[in-house]
Amino acid sequence: MIFRNGTIKMTKVTLLLAASGLVALFAGQGCASVPKPQELATLEKAKQAKEVKAIRKTQSELVAKSDASQEEATKAWKKKKLDTSRYYARLGQAQLDTALALQAQKDAKAEIKRVAEATKASGAQVAELDDALASVNEKLALYEKIDQKDGAFAAQGTLAERIDAAVAAVNEAAKVGADKYAKTPFTQAQTELVAAREARTLGNVAQAQKSAEAAIIAAKQAYTIAKPHYNEDAAKGNLAERDAALQRDLATIAGVNPQLRQVGSVRQVALSIQAAFAKKGTELTSARAPVVMQIADVLKKHPDYKVLVVGFTSFGVRAADRYSVSQARAQNVANYLDQAGVDRKQISATGRGAEEFADKRKFSNANDRVEIIVVLKSST
Repeated sequence: MIFRNGTIKMTKVTLLLAASGLVALFAGQGCASVPKPQELATLEKAKQAKEVKAIRKTQSELVAKSDASQEEATKAWKKKKLDTSRYYARLGQAQLDTALALQAQKDAKAEIKRVAEATKASGAQVAELDDALASVNEKLALYEKIDQKDGAFAAQGTLAERIDAAVAAVNEAAKVGADKYAKTPFTQAQTELVAAREARTLGNVAQAQKSAEAAIIAAKQAYTIAKPHYNEDAAKGNLAERDAALQRDLATIAGVNPQLRQVGSVRQVALSIQAAFAKKGTELTSARAPVVMQIADVLKKHPDYKVLVVGFTSFGVRAADRYSVSQARAQNVANYLDQAGVDRKQISATGRGAEEFADKRKFSNANDRVEIIVVLKSST
């Protein structure tokens, strides 16, 4: 901790960090996988229902299609292609719903036939079953319309992959300063990427595909132009100048006050985001998410800096849960940075429970926070 007069207080935690070395922290820590899309989780839960187990033989073809779509959704999720995962999960759900509706139609027809053939059947009973069948038929017609769009869903899945590729290409260009060294093609790539997302939202798959491809081409061109200039400037500049540039960029972020810290010979810049979580929650609040996004934008411009994400809790969290909650908070923010385009290799995450306080009031929500610590290149 650095006081205004420039003196440094080494807490037990920082002494331990200095002794063990930050390199070990970064080598030993990793980030949890990205959260599973809700659509995939819903489909997995639906597959456990007794009704689904009952129709695996009677509606085997559609259920098999649904299983295949679920498998594709799972693969895409594990590859962090979340849009693709959501599309395949929705397709799998539509196929499953169609199978269930077909079975309901089949059962309703059988029941009508049984009742109509019974000697004691009344007109009212048959009419009631006819109404039930009409309802099932109406639902089935809707599901069949969805099922007929398998090709469209597949195209959307391919589109999601191309948009993911465009995002990756733009991020790669940003890492080599394309916004500075190749401004025209880089701006074009960003514009085309926005257009691709808007076209997808409007359901215009063909236009979205076209814009995504244009974004990829422009981003690659920007990368090619910018990379030599970036390497040349990097070779000319010294570590202290690079650190100063990073600190200037971090200082422009609203809502945080970057603090320079010294741990042994290692210099760090710490950005504390207070009240970043509900008192017992682990998910970043919507009010603080934009701050983390701004930090991610800066880190993408400085891709070879190591980043340590540290979670904390207030005394509002039960003592036995503080370390696990703080760890989950750190991992969630690290995942957020990763999804925003920061290289996962840069990031490490850890939790420190309620060992340190931003606010002396131990139960204050300000202590439910996260610190994003950037390790500088130059040392003293």
